[in-house]
Amino acid sequence: MDPLVFRQMVVNHARQAHGVDVSYVSQVWIEECMKLGMTPLQVGDQAAQGAMRIAQRPPTSNQSIFTQVGRWLNRILARYPKDAQVGIKAVGGAVLLGGFILLGGILMHNYRRESAEAARAESARGLAEDKEALRRSVEQGRQEAARRVAEEAEAAQKARDYERARSDPNFLGPEPPTLADGVPLEAAVFLSATLKDPSSISFSYVGPWRYTRDNKWTKRIGFRAKNSFGATVLNYLELVYKGDQLLKNESRVLP
Repeated sequence: MDPLVFRQMVVNHARQAHGVDVSYVSQVWIEECMKLGMTPLQVGDQAAQGAMRIAQRPPTSNQSIFTQVGRWLNRILARYPKDAQVGIKAVGGAVLLGGFILLGGILMHNYRRESAEAARAESARGLAEDKEALRRSVEQGRQEAARRVAEEAEAAQKARDYERARSDPNFLGPEPPTLADGVPLEAAVFLSATLKDPSSISFSYVGPWRYTRDNKWTKRIGFRAKNSFGATVLNYLELVYKGDQLLKNESRVLP
């Protein structure tokens, strides 16, 4: 059914069955009722009941007070001649207007005062937060500087202790550092200065670290490289360390 025809049937039924004009109901509400499968008679009954409830609703308390005050003022004015009533109304209107102006001024003054106080409080709060942030920043900087000084002092002390220990003929020290494949960096440097073709080096065996009776570290590494005749041969390199320093005079290539 067309929504406009449905709406007209609703309005006609409410007027004929209940004597109520419901032409003010929205078309959207009519269409929603149609979607729910309601008939024009059902929708008309609901619209009429709603209109009757609205008509029977009592006035609000504020409306009742204003109505009673207006009636009381009219009874007072009725005691005076019409010319006097005009003057009284004019004076009363002026007094009422002045009262509103005065009240507005008081409210505006209070609003400005409260706004100024709120602005001062907000400014003081922001200043306090800035001071606290600055204090925390300074404190963190002081702690960070103290930490760096302590770390540098500890590193310097460890370096002095290590150098003092290295002077001892029985000093062994930790294992020398190696690359990811276990080959020390000095191995490639040593072979580059020893072999005929350093670019042909390929490591095939990396032994573990061992220490000797005279407190030295040794590591044996197998490698392939080209000799003077251009043939690739297998050789071994034995590296000897004292602490973390390579002893070149004791390190050698083994056939």
